[in-house]
Amino acid sequence: MSNKIIKKAAACGLSAVMAFGLVAVTEAPKTANVSAATKKVKKLSFKKKGYVISAPGHWMNAKTRLKFSPKSAKTYKLKYKTSNKKIATISKKGIIRAKKKGTVTITAIAKNNKKAKATTKVTVGKVVKTLKFKEGKKKTVTAGKKFTLHPTYSPKKASTKAVTFKSSNKKVATVTSKGKVTAKKAGKVTITATCKDAKGKKAKFTVTVKAAPAPAKVVTPETVKPVVKDNTAEYTGLVANADKYVLTRGKQTVEISAAQVKEALGYIADPAAGFKAWESKENFTLGVLSATGKGATKTATIKGTSNYDGKYTATVTKVSDTEYAVVAKSEKGQNHNIKVTVAKDGTVTATSAKYVVTSDKNATNIVVKDAAGKVIASATAKDGKYTVKLPADKAKDLTITQYVAK
Repeated sequence: MSNKIIKKAAACGLSAVMAFGLVAVTEAPKTANVSAATKKVKKLSFKKKGYVISAPGHWMNAKTRLKFSPKSAKTYKLKYKTSNKKIATISKKGIIRAKKKGTVTITAIAKNNKKAKATTKVTVGKVVKTLKFKEGKKKTVTAGKKFTLHPTYSPKKASTKAVTFKSSNKKVATVTSKGKVTAKKAGKVTITATCKDAKGKKAKFTVTVKAAPAPAKVVTPETVKPVVKDNTAEYTGLVANADKYVLTRGKQTVEISAAQVKEALGYIADPAAGFKAWESKENFTLGVLSATGKGATKTATIKGTSNYDGKYTATVTKVSDTEYAVVAKSEKGQNHNIKVTVAKDGTVTATSAKYVVTSDKNATNIVVKDAAGKVIASATAKDGKYTVKLPADKAKDLTITQYVAK
């Protein structure tokens, strides 16, 4: 084979190799680009929450300020929106052009995934650098009160002065879009105002809410007179929670407080508590009975009854966990012995030579019988009100005035 033929063959082979290599070099990037183009944008965001364009007529490129996730999904195939074209517009290529002072929201959406959205605020002109309240930083109010917060701005020529308000605890206090605060209940809450411009300056205001005072009670006297029938004087509508009671018979008046009535009913229902109070208190008052002295024996005075008014020397002793003995000697020398027992169901029975008094454990059904077993007095509670029946000859001239808070 001649040298010329060898040279031609070598040249042809070399040309083929170079041509193949050129094709390989130029085709490889195309494959890579196709791969990148098929990447789906999962998340799209702006590098900052807000941007400032100093004056109308200026512009800014939005697409260069975007972040893509994953990074390999970066694409310029995006759709743009502006919330107010009068303040700023945005082109298909992402160029924002300022029209007049104010703040707009710019939205970018990936065309290959409409769920991948990014928003940012753009303010044309000056932004708020300092935000405060005319009212200071804190205030203490009572529940139910209302007041309004007034933001102040610096610089005064800021393009956007609108703010949003937010309460850290709506159960304690609420705030409207205009800054009107309503105190709800006791507690502490922070009201935050945030500028609507690109920088979003914040101001905080602490509100301490105190519980509202209880409304003043209106105490109304209600006079209960007896209805006499068949030798019985009946009083209806007596309540156990009146502020006080005034018993009047002729010119004689006895005042009994609500606390005394509550205490008396409590001791009737629980004699053990009554004995402990009698023994420990140097001054003991229970309805028409008042007593002074230390320990189990005291000097007692009864006032407001027809038959038992006067002074006594009274001694109360504990016989057992379910039995107590009361010995009362009047200043006239008369002795009164009372035995108090407590049954398993809580029924309390007080027995003297003349009478037997029984009460259920809640003191809502009290019955007084004479030695022969005849009912001569009773007190029965229903729906929070007592009906009291007494012998007419001892109660017909007795008037009870109860002072009820409403």
